Amino acid sequence: MKNKPGLLLRLGSLCLCLLFFCAAGCTEEKPVVTVGSHKVFAPQIRMYLYQTMLNYERLGGEEIWQMRIGGQDAFDAACDAAMASLLQTRTVLEHLTESQSKLTQQGQEEVASAAERLTQTLGEDRMKQMGLTQELVLRMLGEDYVVSQFMTRMSYIPDLDEVDRQTEEFFAWYDMLDVSEYMQRVRLDAIFVYTGQWMDGEWVSYSQDTRAEQLAKAESAMDQLTKGADFQEVRTRFTEEAAVEDMPPLNVGIVRETTIKDMFFKGQLERDLWESVFRVPEGEISGILTTDYGYLIVKVLAFPAIRQRDSWLYHEKLEASREAFRTTAIEEQKGRGIEDLIREWQNDLQITVDTDQWRALTLEMAKWIE
Repeated sequence: MKNKPGLLLRLGSLCLCLLFFCAAGCTEEKPVVTVGSHKVFAPQIRMYLYQTMLNYERLGGEEIWQMRIGGQDAFDAACDAAMASLLQTRTVLEHLTESQSKLTQQGQEEVASAAERLTQTLGEDRMKQMGLTQELVLRMLGEDYVVSQFMTRMSYIPDLDEVDRQTEEFFAWYDMLDVSEYMQRVRLDAIFVYTGQWMDGEWVSYSQDTRAEQLAKAESAMDQLTKGADFQEVRTRFTEEAAVEDMPPLNVGIVRETTIKDMFFKGQLERDLWESVFRVPEGEISGILTTDYGYLIVKVLAFPAIRQRDSWLYHEKLEASREAFRTTAIEEQKGRGIEDLIREWQNDLQITVDTDQWRALTLEMAKWIE
């Protein structure tokens, strides 16, 4: 389970921005959504919601529907994401010229391949139920491809002063800390039980019931260790992250030890773990430690001495991290700027949503995931 830096509006690009384009081929007379001159009918909406829900389950499993994302139920978040992406895509289509709307030869080949895979996945019966033909799917995916290509070519000049301000603010703590304390080292082994998971760069906590089950799992491991069971045997049975170097709470700080797998700088641990871990005697086991990502049981193997070169290493890695942060901040600002521009376009369009039809379609999806 890895931290992979956006959620919701970009789930699956071509796969998610599926079948909601064009009224052609629809059996519904009244559109569900109208964006300028573009009308989106129930069959496309239904399929788009279906595919969005399917991708949520691919990322989070069936447990996802018991979670909360961005302060709301995952199901509501998925529906909102589907609508927001639909509006964004249709808005861009309204601004494309005829030449910009044409597919290149490479684009035609990619779209044809994607359409063939999609129709095979859906199957003839599902296609018929959705009111879709192969030609309509091909056209829909072609439009989606054109929008995706156009957005990648859009440009935005970032505010570099703001980027510098964000960078300075983020690294203020690192610039002021005691380097010798940060670079204290510990070798350890650990048992880790997750209380959530990453979904497209966003950490999503499990439901309360599942978190309680995870705590019980950690308590069971701790009970066996207290009774004298071998740490490695208990670890094999209970840990949910096989490699200790991959455990999220042990990899928070920006300057990390990367040459020895079970070695960690004090500063790369979650800050609330600093004192807890470094108070455990060498060769001993901690109690259950609660982290932002789950429950941790640590066995301290050794406290190696600080090396003379560590201060130089810290500053070298800090500068590399600072530059990486700045580069990412520029790209994120460009992305937000393009999204803001599209929202400005959207505000100039007449947009209508048949809320009764939309509600009915989302209720269909709610039944599907029950």
